[in-house]
Amino acid sequence: SRSKNIPFTIYEERESGNRQRFILWTKEENERISDLSYIPFVPLKHVSNYLGAVNKEVASLRDFKTGFYQIEIPQDARSLFSFIDSSGRSFALTRLPMGHVCAPEIMNTIAAVAAGDP
Repeated sequence: SRSKNIPFTIYEERESGNRQRFILWTKEENERISDLSYIPFVPLKHVSNYLGAVNKEVASLRDFKTGFYQIEIPQDARSLFSFIDSSGRSFALTRLPMGHVCAPEIMNTIAAVAAGDP
């Protein structure tokens, strides 16, 4: 595989019980994209700009907590999100990881469309 991604696991301690999370650091791919002078366009303002809308009589809540994991990676791009585990087995992600340099812009676009802002 041409991509040298770094897989690892972290453990989160929570009151409801510990949780194990898999992370794939796409360091090489992020550097390649940065070398192309790509800068993600995520036009977010300070949270204070959005509080007025939330404090109205009517508000809507959409939870995008696991949103990144809902974005399917096209078949022809999955090799960019591949890795080899310690036993030599090869895997490729099928969903967008949070650590990819383009992920915030993609997630922002999806959230804007879901909120009715084309």
